[in-house]
Amino acid sequence: MPTCFHLCRGIAVFALSLCCVLTVVGRAAAEERSPLPAIARVPTKTAEPITLANVNKVGLLSEVKNAAMFLELGPGPNELLLYPRGGIMVVDDKNLKLLREIDKDQTRGFTVSQDRSQTSWLQGTKTIIRDEKTGKTVEIDAGKRPGHAAFSPDNKLFAVGEAVTTNPRVEGSGFSVMRIFDTATGKLVHKLDAGNKGYGGVRPVFSPDGKLLAVGNRNYETRIFEVATGKQLHVFPKRMTQEIAFSPDGKTLAAAYVDGHLGLWDVESGKALHMVESGSPEIYSVAWNATGDLLATCGRAGGKQGPNSTFIRMPGKILLWNAKTFKVAKELMDVKWSGRVRFTRDNTRIVATVTKTRTLDDSARIAVWSTSAPVIVTTPKPKVDIPTLPIEHSVSLPPMGIPTVVVSPDGKRAFAPLNSKYEMGMWNLTTGEREFVFKGKHGWQVSHVGLSPDGSTVATASLDKTAKLWDAKTGDLLATMEGHTYRLNYITYSPSGKYILTCTGKQWPYVPKGPVSARTWDAKTGKQIAEFKAHMDTIRIAKFSQDEKYVLTSSDDHTARLWEVASGKELHPFPHKSKITTIEFSPDGKTILTSSSEQRSPYMEEGVRVPAEPCMKLWDAQTGKLLIHKPHQQGVTASFNESGDQIITACRGVITYWDIASGKELATRREPLISTTVVFCPNGKYCVVAEPDESLELWSIADQKPIGRMAIENPYRTFFSHDGKTFYSLTRAGEFRTWSLEGVSASKK
Repeated sequence: MPTCFHLCRGIAVFALSLCCVLTVVGRAAAEERSPLPAIARVPTKTAEPITLANVNKVGLLSEVKNAAMFLELGPGPNELLLYPRGGIMVVDDKNLKLLREIDKDQTRGFTVSQDRSQTSWLQGTKTIIRDEKTGKTVEIDAGKRPGHAAFSPDNKLFAVGEAVTTNPRVEGSGFSVMRIFDTATGKLVHKLDAGNKGYGGVRPVFSPDGKLLAVGNRNYETRIFEVATGKQLHVFPKRMTQEIAFSPDGKTLAAAYVDGHLGLWDVESGKALHMVESGSPEIYSVAWNATGDLLATCGRAGGKQGPNSTFIRMPGKILLWNAKTFKVAKELMDVKWSGRVRFTRDNTRIVATVTKTRTLDDSARIAVWSTSAPVIVTTPKPKVDIPTLPIEHSVSLPPMGIPTVVVSPDGKRAFAPLNSKYEMGMWNLTTGEREFVFKGKHGWQVSHVGLSPDGSTVATASLDKTAKLWDAKTGDLLATMEGHTYRLNYITYSPSGKYILTCTGKQWPYVPKGPVSARTWDAKTGKQIAEFKAHMDTIRIAKFSQDEKYVLTSSDDHTARLWEVASGKELHPFPHKSKITTIEFSPDGKTILTSSSEQRSPYMEEGVRVPAEPCMKLWDAQTGKLLIHKPHQQGVTASFNESGDQIITACRGVITYWDIASGKELATRREPLISTTVVFCPNGKYCVVAEPDESLELWSIADQKPIGRMAIENPYRTFFSHDGKTFYSLTRAGEFRTWSLEGVSASKK
């Protein structure tokens, strides 16, 4: 559910950011506001047009880091439009060099005709169409919430969709319409039913000859209309398209579906020609090549629910399809996420926005393929011979939208939510059976679970803005903690179990109206003790000091903050320039460790948006003074070692050891390691590294080497026990495994 949520967020952001008029900004001003992207590799030989006949020659030409979530073919013959958050860049599709930026003062609902003579954007509640040759503008009323739009091939007509919902949880509680306007006069020509029985994101696509209009609907059916009369010709029964595209001859419509299917429909008869599963959980984009014999698709990795509550893992792929046989002609790339794929106008390249997986650098980028790409030969890295640790417990918990679980101190019981029923259950890890269900439930999903150090009580945080306290032995409800104004996303106990700490987060879409908060509660009565209120964005994690006098919190507002538990007073802020990944008290409590990623919060409101700076920082806990600052190339997580005299950082699989006294690097191990996830043990003895072959590697921090491997497929959440003697993994499907680390040691050197 979080995955789908974020994907819907990406789609909505794109719909809102397809915006602004193509007013050319001077090159100097453009370069001042946005740095030139890195130049893509230019083919050393002339590339052939990409067709089915030479599809085997297509290879990766280059990858360029760029934060664009989507791209689109530009109005010029060799132009691409890139859509990072908050702007639109026009680049050369051969080398990705920045040509100009779109005027950021007109940044809503941007649409441009293919010949660049007409542009459109949103201004207040009105839609503006401008003739770029004469400068004449026409104002039209396209509804309260206009969305995707398109100009007809002859530029005489303009189609724009509107989708409105009154209650997104109730099907049929809104409407979806498509309006067609005369671009010269702004007069409404047709108002078409695009799924009037309910809300859905609608997307218009004109046929190449302009006689037909296809309307895709993310929640309902796809429809074909006759443009001259507005008559509905066909309704394709399969629902929920992400993108639709006419073939170059206009006879076939390709549709990419939310459920991962790819469909081909005959435009004349309205009959389905092909419908196949792509192998990915969702397809976001579909595009034809110029000759109409190839289709390109892209989507995301993830999974879907299988029979008997099993979870079927599915990769994300960018694929080329044979348009005649509807079989995969070539796999271009494995991806974590890809929002858009296109053939360039000259049909010699394929471009896509991608976020890769299983790489040292999984930042967002633009990928380019060509028939003239160099052949790259790679040699696989030999595996280190380390023992596989036996699984101590393997229990099937309910499939979880938000995977969360806690284990009793004796390691015999597990507490987890019951799927989406907003209830909790207790499982016996020895027998694998559920022993009881808690007597009560939340009003919405359980987002996080905490367990008292002695295992006597369980605390749950929920999206219903409340926390609850339960008896861990009987499941009785002891107290409800109310007062937060935002959804709760984190809960934990203090080291002695005296306090409970809750944290809130703002879920998209939202407009920041004030600070979020963390609160401490009496763990026996559930009464509030103090509120910590200064963070301006979601609080991700919080930790108590060992003496329970202080609380350390981290937020998407790019700060960590130190608080006094008794009074709720803020003592020190610890600022970063990007999202914080780690917060730790040193073993003696005198210093504080923070680290950050290469990602910035999209909701930070700043006059000048500064670049992200992934780094590790060490602070004096008493004064708040910065002691050590170590920038990294990519996102970094960090931890103290057991004795507290070293800091260990993990940056995209590179593990580095730092001396705290001098701030100098002592050693770097395992470079390169194809991993982006490292989990540190609370006692500083071990870390676990996620490997790409469905396994986890256990590392000895002192010996600086792997000492064991744990087999697990697609873990979503992994963590150590508080004493560091056990390691746990949990998947979205509810597969929960434990490994005992007692007796595990490094081999002799």
